[in-house]
Amino acid sequence: MDRNLMSLIVANFSLSQPTYTLIINALVGLLSALIGAGVVLYAAQRSHKHEEMMASQETAKEERQKRRNLFGQLFSERKGLTQLYFSRFEATIHSQVHESAQKILKKQNGLKEDIDRNIAEQSYWKHRGNELLEKLALEEMRLSEITGLISVSFPETQELTRLINQLNEIKTLKPPYQPDFEDLTALEAWKTDTLLRLDIKVKQEYLTPINDLIVFLKPLVEDNA
Repeated sequence: MDRNLMSLIVANFSLSQPTYTLIINALVGLLSALIGAGVVLYAAQRSHKHEEMMASQETAKEERQKRRNLFGQLFSERKGLTQLYFSRFEATIHSQVHESAQKILKKQNGLKEDIDRNIAEQSYWKHRGNELLEKLALEEMRLSEITGLISVSFPETQELTRLINQLNEIKTLKPPYQPDFEDLTALEAWKTDTLLRLDIKVKQEYLTPINDLIVFLKPLVEDNA
């Protein structure tokens, strides 16, 4: 090859080499920037997903605790409410018994002291019954609030709806019919039998529906729920 031509090629290559270097460096810089941006974006996405997961777990934890609190409130309400129902109707029965005792004593020309004692007892039990009725109304309202919160805090199912409706449909027990008695012994026997049957009736009418709901909810508040 001509020496002059070779010298020209070498000279041109030497002159162009810085340009290639600049281009390569630019491409490397751009690629590094893209990789860096990708890494930052990936890290940001992972961080966002982690935050979402933590928030979701915290929400689920709060929801579980809320359900447990409601379950605990229903559980505590069970004994107090059923006891109030029994005490309320017990007071009504005692009031009726002392009223009947007055009539029997007057027919038998009983002692005035005995009649006055029964009047005082009737007054006490009547007043006691009114006090219990007020407490019962408040507890019934509280139970209604608890079941309302349960209905929106637990998964909605037909069975849950049925059990809550079963509680809401509870009717106040009517005082038992009291026949006329001719003597105090028969009246006392009626009182004893009626109170025994009242205990069974209260458990059937009030305790059982609450227990049914408690049994249904219990698996939903356990740790593995």
